[in-house]
Amino acid sequence: MYTLGPVEVELNVSAYRLWAAVKDMESLLPRVMPVLRASVEIEGDGGAGSIRYIKFPAETSVTYDSRERLMEPERPEQDRAECCQVLAQRCHALRDSKFWDVSTKIFSIERIDVMDDDTYTEVHTLIGGEIDRQYSFYRSTKTFTPVDIGLTVATWFVEYEPLDDSSAPEYPKQMFLAFIKAIEAYLVSHDDYA
Repeated sequence: MYTLGPVEVELNVSAYRLWAAVKDMESLLPRVMPVLRASVEIEGDGGAGSIRYIKFPAETSVTYDSRERLMEPERPEQDRAECCQVLAQRCHALRDSKFWDVSTKIFSIERIDVMDDDTYTEVHTLIGGEIDRQYSFYRSTKTFTPVDIGLTVATWFVEYEPLDDSSAPEYPKQMFLAFIKAIEAYLVSHDDYA
């Protein structure tokens, strides 16, 4: 068993608002990253035991190279929204011998193992979808820790077992960073989830 992380990022949003937004991923993802044209469907109440499907349109072919870093600002002044646009463009443009094609629509199928409102922690295990093709086991943990009023540290780490000699799951890490920064940018500019 391998681990990647923890990856920590400081966000200028309260943990309460951030947690409320993350729990509403079905409606949140299309709003914060519309260029990806992704959708989220949940079977169950969204708590432990629920199944989450992350999908892309059938005509969308998202590919990526697991060695590529997807979210690095090209200029220091590049803002978060622009980083998300760059991420989406790279997701749609990357071509390499090692790629994931989501023309089947389902990028990932995740079983939610923990959704703890007291500790602002979500744990999910990958149980299917395109991303699952490289791992015999993959579990992701996200925790949002209040640091100060309107300030939160988001922590992400993953435990995984590759099916072959694949590298660490760098792409999911970059997607987490892009998504969490997109949520922060959205919450700073909107009154949702107050």
